[in-house]
Amino acid sequence: MILLRILFPGSCYFNAACLPQQVHLTPRKQIIPRNHPKITAMATNGDHSRVERYAVVTGANKGIGLETVRQIASKGVTVVLTARDEKRGTDATCMLHNMGLTNVVFHQLDVLDPVSIESLAKFIKDRFGRLDILRIRGEDLRNELGDLETLNEEKLDSILKRFLKDLKENTLEAGGWSLMLPAYSISKATLNAYTRVLAKRHPNMLINCVHPGYVNTDINWHTGPMPVEEGARGPVKCALLPDGGPTGCYFDQTEVASF
Repeated sequence: MILLRILFPGSCYFNAACLPQQVHLTPRKQIIPRNHPKITAMATNGDHSRVERYAVVTGANKGIGLETVRQIASKGVTVVLTARDEKRGTDATCMLHNMGLTNVVFHQLDVLDPVSIESLAKFIKDRFGRLDILRIRGEDLRNELGDLETLNEEKLDSILKRFLKDLKENTLEAGGWSLMLPAYSISKATLNAYTRVLAKRHPNMLINCVHPGYVNTDINWHTGPMPVEEGARGPVKCALLPDGGPTGCYFDQTEVASF
């Protein structure tokens, strides 16, 4: 039996910003309708001379999420910083307060826990009456691409058509897409997902995608810190996988990692 190894070098995380772990397809803010089933809109307090805006940023106790909170809050928007770990979230909020950003408030949130989601929705409704900006679209897209039962080429085509429509209409932010290298991010995310589609369709083949690392090559004007010898280790390892080896996986250099 001949095993065909198919590699997709140059792939990356889908996370937010690149997409899931580091984002990473970093999809960040989303304008949501005021009749959202979870967050009921209410009228403003009558002072129309200065319209307050309210935002929620998920997973914001560090990294890109924390910086997103800082930048949004610096524009005068009241931001609810959320995190699964209460201490880490409150520590991050205190740090921003010490920087003068007292318009940041903390609320615990686990996006996989319906009770936690309901608690946040009630907090926002009771305290602010509405929500203008919501950053959790990336998690929705990640779940959509990670649903192996329904993942197929038609779904990938549909996602890409949605992205292209929002790109042409200059509505990426409202659509919840990453604003950091959006075309690059979505292309890598769908490439990773397509790896799973092919692996499922061809179980007798070993089909994986590889992120070789930030390698010093022409494509990045030789700004990468890794030599090509080190960057080639991942693709070589996947090409030489033994029969029965992993398939439909994402390799971060030489190690299997989450998509």
